[in-house]
Amino acid sequence: MTDTEMIAAGTGGVAGGGAAGGGAAGGGLPARVDLVFAPSGSRIRVPPGVTVFDAASWNGIAIDSTCGGHGTCKKCRVKIAADPPAPSHLDIRAYTAAEIKDGWRLACRTIATRDTQVEVPPLTTRPKAATVGVAFGQGSDITAEAADAVVLEASLGRVDELIHIGRRMRAIALQCAIGGMGLSIVGMGFAAAGFLRPVPGAIAQEIIDVLAILNALRMVLPSEDLKEI
Repeated sequence: MTDTEMIAAGTGGVAGGGAAGGGAAGGGLPARVDLVFAPSGSRIRVPPGVTVFDAASWNGIAIDSTCGGHGTCKKCRVKIAADPPAPSHLDIRAYTAAEIKDGWRLACRTIATRDTQVEVPPLTTRPKAATVGVAFGQGSDITAEAADAVVLEASLGRVDELIHIGRRMRAIALQCAIGGMGLSIVGMGFAAAGFLRPVPGAIAQEIIDVLAILNALRMVLPSEDLKEI
């Protein structure tokens, strides 16, 4: 196939639309498609019509990119060896004819329409795409079903608040886990040395558990403003 034929095929093929919801949004598509990412072996299930790049970033799988999946950096290289889709016009610019024949595609321009195995090269840059997907509002079923979190209000302030809440919960959880285990280890040391008998040791362990639970309850208490924007 010549480059001209590839371009013609790419404009009308699965990947030709460029954005999720392009030519792949037609009838006859399955309710869900499975994408297996190599070499990690991660398997994800997403609605058909999303790009491979979005499906990966929504599920914490990093693909090389400096434009965040907007099709300008041409670095989101992936390989689909088994029956790859028709190349888009950006694929034609990013790859040689031999690479396109081998199944190399831009993840941000490849639409998921069927079960596919995707080979992801090692990262060469720090990707700008999020490793946790957040969907805004209630108008997009595809993004809402595939994202890790859904913010009903279309406000970046809510996302900022969500990040702060997550960081606070993680910090409190670590305090409970590390503090509880540390006190338990100290108690076991006293018991092994003969300074703590079984019954007082059991009571001490219960006290440690109660302290950990009380500390964890700080998660539901009002805190300082959890926003920066």
